[in-house]
Amino acid sequence: MWSCSIKTYLRTHLCFSILYITYYLQKAPFAAFAARTRGEYDWVNIKIFPNTKIANQESDTYRTAFGDIIEKYEAFDLTVVRHPTFIQAMNYSIKEFYEFCEKWFRKFPSFSE
Repeated sequence: MWSCSIKTYLRTHLCFSILYITYYLQKAPFAAFAARTRGEYDWVNIKIFPNTKIANQESDTYRTAFGDIIEKYEAFDLTVVRHPTFIQAMNYSIKEFYEFCEKWFRKFPSFSE
């Protein structure tokens, strides 16, 4: 499981980019939790991946896709000591992960298992 905190730059196209990030996190099958914040970071999200390779691929592509507005990006590996009962983000296959990323990030290098 990964946690991610993001601080964004203020840019002229920020409104569109915020809508795009919001939509991405709403549709991502691996996003267990995502929220806008007030404080040092603008976004906090928790994404669940079946392995480190997939987590790294998504993180690299996410930063590439939204890097024009990201000022600070921190990712953390989490060791879960108590699983929340509401999380359904592991209900996707590795194939579904790659299909989602191919759909969202067509302009970037393709994903492969």
